[in-house]
Amino acid sequence: IISHPDFFPMIHEKKIGAVHSTIQRVLPTGQLQLHDDSIIEADELVFATGFKRNFEFLPACLLEKVESDGIYAYRNMIVPGVPNIAFLNSNVTTFSNIT
Repeated sequence: IISHPDFFPMIHEKKIGAVHSTIQRVLPTGQLQLHDDSIIEADELVFATGFKRNFEFLPACLLEKVESDGIYAYRNMIVPGVPNIAFLNSNVTTFSNIT
């Protein structure tokens, strides 16, 4: 993911931000009514479902390398000490490291 050049400056200038809440409903106008009955407008809506990765399909020699936050891989592709396997189009991104 490559962000627009204005993205990070807009965050620092507080022109955009995140709202952590529970959505009660989406109104016909496209606005969001939150659990506390406040109404906001949103350009984007991100659903965070609590997805957890499952590595059970991997060979045993690689499963031994799974850490609490995933698998360390050189450049997110090559796992040191595990020959003949590489990951392409990994599900990690540095884009989310904005805070």
